[in-house]
Amino acid sequence: EWDFNGDGIFEWSSEDNGFNTFIYNIEGEYTAVLRVTDEDGLTSNNSRVIIVKIPDSEDELPGFNLVSGMVALVVVVATFRYRRCGPTFP
Repeated sequence: EWDFNGDGIFEWSSEDNGFNTFIYNIEGEYTAVLRVTDEDGLTSNNSRVIIVKIPDSEDELPGFNLVSGMVALVVVVATFRYRRCGPTFP
C-alpha cells in the first residue's frame, strides 16, 4: 500500500505487487510511505522524503538530485521488498 503524501491515508494498494506511478504536480516536500503486509497479516512501513521542484521553463530538465532521489526510492523499495518478503512473494 502507498501513502504518497504522508497523511496516514493509503491512496493505493494491490495484492499483486507494490509497483505504481504517482506524479507530484505541486512543488513541495512530501513523505511517501510504503506499507507491506505479509501472508500472516504482519506489516512493515518504509518512508522517503520527496522534494519536488518545478522547472522555471519547459526546456529545463529536472535536477540531478530529483532524478537520483527517484532512482534511490525505487532501489530502496525493491531491496526492502526482496529482503522482507523473499523472492517468491507475489
